[in-house]
Amino acid sequence: TNGSGNVADMPLSRIRALTIQDERNKGLSTLNVPTFDEALAVCKGKINVYVDHKSGNPSDVIAVIEKHQMLDNVAIYASVDRLRQFKRLRPTLRVISEHPAQREDIASMAVELKPLCFDGHHLKWSHGQVADAHRAGAQVWVDMLGPFDGPLGYLWAAKMGIDAIQTDHPETFLQWRDDIQRALDQSPPAGFSPLSQRS
Repeated sequence: TNGSGNVADMPLSRIRALTIQDERNKGLSTLNVPTFDEALAVCKGKINVYVDHKSGNPSDVIAVIEKHQMLDNVAIYASVDRLRQFKRLRPTLRVISEHPAQREDIASMAVELKPLCFDGHHLKWSHGQVADAHRAGAQVWVDMLGPFDGPLGYLWAAKMGIDAIQTDHPETFLQWRDDIQRALDQSPPAGFSPLSQRS
């Protein structure tokens, strides 16, 4: 935007006065910052929504999600303590848990929170931890941004059994995935499959 500062410290009127300009698309008209309610109205029926919750009352967040009947189309990422609050309010809400501090916490957190997945920087995950998460019924999504966000990082994620990656280069990832899939269709090695859940 054309402003700066902590959103939580700003009144809505100030946020509404800010504008967004996509530097990659100079022809795009200037936009205003949407509210969560407005964003969900645009997304409904088109995509699922990953909510990276920083602040705000969980009951207010859930109220907006339910207003748009998107409880099954939203996943909430937050601290473990905040996720507990969300789950107390709506036990079936899909949540994304941060990487557990200790490997032994994976199973207990999976039982308590029933997360859709565990998240975290890819360098935090070991092959054993990924296997533990899968045994506990949760996927593993990793942040692959930075120097590993390319074919070597994607290959590492596929060999580790990672379910999804966060990438700044979806076109590169999709091309890599398609190339690998064509190669595997000819002679797949045992136990290996390219990422296919998300890019």
